[in-house]
Amino acid sequence: MKKVVVLLCILVFMACKGDDDNSPDFESIGLITSLDYRECLCCGGYFIEIDHSTYLFNPGELPSNDLDLSEDNLPLTVKLNWEVQGPDTFCGEDGWIDIFDIDDV
Repeated sequence: MKKVVVLLCILVFMACKGDDDNSPDFESIGLITSLDYRECLCCGGYFIEIDHSTYLFNPGELPSNDLDLSEDNLPLTVKLNWEVQGPDTFCGEDGWIDIFDIDDV
């Protein structure tokens, strides 16, 4: 009888341990390193390193989040879902990315 109760408790615990917040699965870990202070047509935004490559993103186009992107808080490690902007976008060939989901680590 004691074994049955223990087994039942384990099963209930495992069932309750699921992901209740409906947060997305993230495909990458990135490091937001700094602002881009260069003054050119396709400059600005923030630098982010993902898989040994450096990209740029526009913070105004980020999905809703609670990230503190102030300079005092950088570098900042984040988890994200993203893709490189296509060459048909205005600055797409200059390393800009679109970020669909982002959260701090």
